[in-house]
Amino acid sequence: AALPGWCLLLNLAIGCASAASIEGDNTSSTSALTGAEFGHDDWSKLFAQPPDVVFDLARNVTQGDSQPRKLADSLVGTGEGWDFPTGTKLGFGTAMEDTVYGNGAPASLRITVLAGYKYSDFSITLPTGFIVGPEHVQAAVKLAFSAVTRAACVRADYNVPMAATQNSADKYVLVPSPFASGKLELARTIKPFLLGDDFRLPYLVFMHGGSFKLCYTPDGSFEVNEYKNNVVPVLITVVGVLSDCLTDGCLAKERWDCYFTYRAEVVASCRVDFRTYGGGRLGWRVNAGGTSRVSWSKRWDADTYVFGAFTPGNARQCSDEITGSFIEPETKAFLPFSWIPPQGAGLNGNEQTAVQMPSLRREVSTDSFSMTACYCPNFDSSVDATPDACDHASEFIQPIGVIYYWMLRICDVDTYQSCGVSSPPFMRVMPQHPFVLRLQCPHHRLKIVFLPIPPPGPLEVPERAVWEPQARCKAESQETGDITWDPAPENGTRSYKIGGDRRDYKVWRAPNLLAMLPMEGLVEVCYCDSQCDDPLNYIKVGLIPALRSAGVARWTQPLPATGAIRPIETLKYVTKSGALTLYAGVTSNVSEGLHPYDSIPWRRKSLLKLVAFDNHRVWTPYGGSEEDAKVTLEKSLRLDYHNSLPGRRGLDSACAKTPYNAQQVNGPGTAEQAKEYAAWVGPSEPSKFLPFSGMENDQSFSMLKAGTYVICYCSIINDQDVCADDSYYIQAGKVLTIGPAGGVDLSLPTQFTVRVDLEGWGFSDTDSLRFISMTQTCMENANNPNAVLGGYRLGCPGINSTDCRPPTIKEDIPVLVISSDRTGIFIKSIEIGEFNSTLYFDKDIISVLLDGDAITIEESTILVNGKGLSEWTATERHIASTLSGYYGYADDFDARRMLWNRINFLATPAGNFYSDRLSIPVGWPDDDDRPRLTFVNAKGNWARRNRLQTNEDIKVDNPLTLKMCWGANDLGRQQYYGEAGVLNFVNPSQMSDAGIYLTSLQQGSVGPAIISLSPRRGRSAYKDYDIPIVLRILFKDQGSGQTVILV
Repeated sequence: AALPGWCLLLNLAIGCASAASIEGDNTSSTSALTGAEFGHDDWSKLFAQPPDVVFDLARNVTQGDSQPRKLADSLVGTGEGWDFPTGTKLGFGTAMEDTVYGNGAPASLRITVLAGYKYSDFSITLPTGFIVGPEHVQAAVKLAFSAVTRAACVRADYNVPMAATQNSADKYVLVPSPFASGKLELARTIKPFLLGDDFRLPYLVFMHGGSFKLCYTPDGSFEVNEYKNNVVPVLITVVGVLSDCLTDGCLAKERWDCYFTYRAEVVASCRVDFRTYGGGRLGWRVNAGGTSRVSWSKRWDADTYVFGAFTPGNARQCSDEITGSFIEPETKAFLPFSWIPPQGAGLNGNEQTAVQMPSLRREVSTDSFSMTACYCPNFDSSVDATPDACDHASEFIQPIGVIYYWMLRICDVDTYQSCGVSSPPFMRVMPQHPFVLRLQCPHHRLKIVFLPIPPPGPLEVPERAVWEPQARCKAESQETGDITWDPAPENGTRSYKIGGDRRDYKVWRAPNLLAMLPMEGLVEVCYCDSQCDDPLNYIKVGLIPALRSAGVARWTQPLPATGAIRPIETLKYVTKSGALTLYAGVTSNVSEGLHPYDSIPWRRKSLLKLVAFDNHRVWTPYGGSEEDAKVTLEKSLRLDYHNSLPGRRGLDSACAKTPYNAQQVNGPGTAEQAKEYAAWVGPSEPSKFLPFSGMENDQSFSMLKAGTYVICYCSIINDQDVCADDSYYIQAGKVLTIGPAGGVDLSLPTQFTVRVDLEGWGFSDTDSLRFISMTQTCMENANNPNAVLGGYRLGCPGINSTDCRPPTIKEDIPVLVISSDRTGIFIKSIEIGEFNSTLYFDKDIISVLLDGDAITIEESTILVNGKGLSEWTATERHIASTLSGYYGYADDFDARRMLWNRINFLATPAGNFYSDRLSIPVGWPDDDDRPRLTFVNAKGNWARRNRLQTNEDIKVDNPLTLKMCWGANDLGRQQYYGEAGVLNFVNPSQMSDAGIYLTSLQQGSVGPAIISLSPRRGRSAYKDYDIPIVLRILFKDQGSGQTVILV
């Protein structure tokens, strides 16, 4: 029954319009009403049968009118200066209830709508007593920024970009929304007082938040008869996020770029930020209407590239109440976090608060991914049972860009295609050895640049977001030389920087990349996919980190060896022949963390240089001058106190500047000799082993002096097979050669039981000493010299002198090292610092150890993150090794090598030393990777490794000179590798006066005693001793109840 009435109403309107048109300008009604420029193919369809939305629109607008409207009310004309009558309303059709925020119900002066919501129509309603005249039959409107005036409606710079929205119910095809970028829309005369139009497929969708108005033209054109143009007197407030992009649908395409390294070891400052002050993204704001939150979609589907055919993954859309599709925010990629509210699906983001993305879950952070960022403009959807806005996934309706998580993959030269697909990528590069970069990316040709790490100084905390204009990739123009090409380009690098034509990933290879940075070096990687001459188009996509130190292999080749060349074991003892082999080419298990030697394999011939670290005093003291007494490299860089990065960098400088030393190395002791021990690894033969054992892998050498040595290598070799420049020598790690310091000339008294104390490197309780004649060598008889048979006795004083015996011909004199087992003093806890840590003991420790001693800690007493030795991953085992001073060989983790830690006394505020604590140069950054270290039952076992001592049971009656040989338990027997020095037994010279004077002779009394000493040589001679002076008081029984006190 209602349909004929509507037809009559519309036909009356057409009749009036036709009559007015014919009367006014003598044009036909057909041509006047084509509507072609408004996008309608057939105007007559609009009037044949109005769609349901027109019924709804008219019903909504007229609902509540107490009086019927009169067609004969005052006409709104179009003469110069005409205006809409006061009380004119503007509305946008929705299915929302009238109480819902942003429902679009007709309102005068101001109407609030929501960005991202699909509105089905618009209406202009005149107040009671007004109708439109026939001049409005071709009326049209367009959306403009709120500052528009009627005279400015014709200007394109007031046009408003709109969202992209569906134009089909069957296919998800996006087209610009009505009103997009100045597009005119009909304002049809639905009733004499009501103008409007319906929008379905595509719906009307505002893209940006902000303030807008409708420009109105009664004749369908803003360029002709401009005086007729007008502005609907209702301010449109769109609640939502806005940026400075000005093309239709551009907000949904904006990028929020973030990056992470493999396994999320490093993650960029990833945030969505439109704060007004304090770091918000330039050109972005939010027009918030109350609750203001941000969420995101599931991961986009992965792109595929099969047989040359690229198929992009499906993009995810924000929630849509009309279609009933809602976001399912990605959570599996992140560590547990809390939504706001906890049962909701978003995080607060407004003009004061940035949205910081949750931390990534490491075990799934193995590939780049994308998510759609969605905003909730204070919307409360009908499917949400609560009365609150932005607490349900269905309410995040405004697309505000795409969150791109980039991940850069470090790949080997030969396996870049499977890198990160069927095999894990590497997490570190090896300096001076080639590698390939691979980047998963969404589209376009990719250009790459490399930036050096920032110079030392205050760091930005947190790091700037990738999209910030002040970010280093956008602000820096000077590339680093730390990454080069192999081979080097002849005509510049521009063509090398294009990452290929594939659209699913980009790769930089052939020529390959070469890292010319030191161990622990770091390079930032920036990329651009269009207009790459503009630095603002570059974003940071990752880092290229170098390995902290190479692994040391036990053998020169993998076991079991099957060829004619037998493997050579790595150097361990002074004077014992061996080799030195570095190890790399390991990938990490994602669930276990970073493997300590994760890096690309070796691919270049390399040279070796060994630099003394703690056994050669030729360096200027830290902060001192050339005139000061020289110290070891360790002390010069203060690496005995704290393991700082500047100190470690100093090792590279030492590698470059220190000459070869044939006095310490019996082998590669000169640059010429180093050629004979070169590691022959070719570009086409990647290897985990880099053995410095010559062309045939059969050359061994030995160390002439015990101590710790810095392992330096050079892989940039010229045609003469020497390092192309000394600056290319860089440190790869350290190795400790066990043995005594040597050169000792020790004098002990006759007639007393004495002990021998020696200094050196790597001592243990299984070591021994053997005294031989001065004409012998320690290494004769295959490191098994005969002992001197007479002149001294062992096991003294003994009972009735039965145990005070002469030595045997193969006498192994036992030694001991001071330890927790011998002293009963244990480590109860550790306080970790960034560069050094404090060990807390359960008793006084500084009375037992000396400042500068070196210790190891028994691994079985260490707990890493609450786990014991049998449960450790490779990462945790390396952490324990750093603390214990025992490292597994990279190719044989069960075999151990020593690399001890120095101790330092800690001063109290009063200037004394704490008696129960010591410092060691071991530390970890204060971040999520810092381990939790404790000790089993709060009893960490330790042992001093730089000093040994015999039992105090050696006695010589007459002066004697012996040579001391040091031996280690190796290959099942004691092997005497090192000459410790000369032992002189001399008749002690008596002082001019030495005595103890008692103040009381009464038996059982307690009183002071005076000790008086008058050395014949004077007191100054004793000040030059490097070791403590011990005062010993002996009581000698003279018989007959008489006792003589000896000092």
